[in-house]
Amino acid sequence: MNNLIQNLKSITMFNGSRGMLLLRKNSPEILLALGIGGGITATVLACKATIDAVKKKEELEDNFQLMREYLDSVDDFGSAYTQEHYDQNRNQLILLFLLDMAKLYGPAVILGALSVGALVGSNRILNSRNVAAITAFKAMSEAYSVYRKRVKEELGEEMDNYLYYGKKVPGGLKVTDQKGKSIKFDELEADLDGELSDVPSMYARYFEDDVNVYFRRNDSMNHFFLINQQAAANDLLKIRGHLFLNEVYDMLGLPRTREGAVVGWVLGNGDDVISFDIENPYNTVALDHAPQENGRYLKKWLVDFNVDGVIYNII
Repeated sequence: MNNLIQNLKSITMFNGSRGMLLLRKNSPEILLALGIGGGITATVLACKATIDAVKKKEELEDNFQLMREYLDSVDDFGSAYTQEHYDQNRNQLILLFLLDMAKLYGPAVILGALSVGALVGSNRILNSRNVAAITAFKAMSEAYSVYRKRVKEELGEEMDNYLYYGKKVPGGLKVTDQKGKSIKFDELEADLDGELSDVPSMYARYFEDDVNVYFRRNDSMNHFFLINQQAAANDLLKIRGHLFLNEVYDMLGLPRTREGAVVGWVLGNGDDVISFDIENPYNTVALDHAPQENGRYLKKWLVDFNVDGVIYNII
């Protein structure tokens, strides 16, 4: 019996903790829904109160009229109702009218204030989570950059590109260690098919046929377009001092990403130059069919970007 009670307590505590965790996780959405719902309800209450307030105002004006008529009709000599009495009664009616307005509009005002508080709370939670996400993303990006730097220092830039892009090197990979001794990677190269990986980097995208409106079935035109957009992006960087990756995606007709909203380039924070890695001979994939009238063209053109990292918090 004691074990059963203990198990029930454990289950209750687990469910309670789980419920609190879910509540915290969804708190921005919950507060947003409460804020919107409360705002709508407050508006309805205010509209309803306005109808009653109009009636109260008409009653107040009628009472003023009756008091004024009574004051004007009484005999000035020996009259018990004077202008002073009229003013006192008028102030009392105004005070009662204001109390009625507070009762009528009070619920709408209170509910509206709570709704605004819920919306502000939701925004604060989302902002704090965005800051935490950006911080984590920046830490990950910096750690990855440090990792690639170590690979370059230990094995050379050629080996870094070899591992980064996952493809063979013409004539075989020649890598030496820090002592100048050659390192063989024949077996490792044999396992690779020499093709581009799907995502060489998390920011790389394919500029490809049948997908991008700017793509032309002519290698020279595509190359000219990419070169000019790269130059335009660098001009924008020099003029504005910063540029987000999503803005470059827009220039190339590529879809935006969540990462592109926070990473990019800032003058004085990196290479101070934007590169699409266009001249990399591995960033092209030939179309596997008969030549077109204007000559053989590329099916895909991989564009990769040397972003400085997270710039959202350093602009």
